[in-house]
Amino acid sequence: MITLAALNALPQEEFIHTLGDVFEHSPWVAACAFRSRPFHSRLQLLDVMRTVVAEAGLETQLSLIRAHPQLRARPDGGMSASSASEQRSAGLAGSSVRHAEQLEQLNAAYTARFAFPFVLAVRGHTPASILAAMEARLANDKAQERETCLREIGRIAAYRLHERVSSPISAEVIAMLGKLSDDPLAPTAPASPCCGTATAPADLVREWMHLAGMAVHMGAGGYVVGRTSIARERTAVLIAGLYYDAGTHEAACGC
Repeated sequence: MITLAALNALPQEEFIHTLGDVFEHSPWVAACAFRSRPFHSRLQLLDVMRTVVAEAGLETQLSLIRAHPQLRARPDGGMSASSASEQRSAGLAGSSVRHAEQLEQLNAAYTARFAFPFVLAVRGHTPASILAAMEARLANDKAQERETCLREIGRIAAYRLHERVSSPISAEVIAMLGKLSDDPLAPTAPASPCCGTATAPADLVREWMHLAGMAVHMGAGGYVVGRTSIARERTAVLIAGLYYDAGTHEAACGC
């Protein structure tokens, strides 16, 4: 793991080498992001890298999606070490014969329909929930599914950045509160596909909290609760839509 300060100080070639597979087999994303240094938080770095992808041309975006491996019970040799680890964590390697066969059938149907592989940020998923997501997304049209894949790729990048770049939690919380203040999230946003009852804004805030290194859970009333591990008498708490630091600061977001 490298500190954010050390990352900012790297020459371009080393910067790209360090972050080159945050987006699977696509070091061009890191190369473009390099021009936006210095970064003041992981969240800012993630935003910049996602913007690079969002502003890329259609063929470049499709190439990024196609750089991802299929989700399989028996991973092939073409995936990055990060992808192999992520698929193992979702239990795909230990899938039952029935799940493995279903996965192969759905992969074939999905690729035939969309001409690119199914992409899902599998952390927190099980083989059964992955199959359910694949079945649900087969109903999308190609444009919808391309956008869904790019969103999932952005989520994968968030997890990978958290694992490889360290940043003071205070900087991450400040960055997150700034985003909530500058760009309030609508409480009526549609639910994210395959994510249970959580709303799209709640999913986004939960992602920001994970990126900040917080322990996250869903509180009563659908609020997203993030707890820091700051060493003091009581743990600092950020509740999206309600209060910051156990009620001393009201946040600007409703989820």
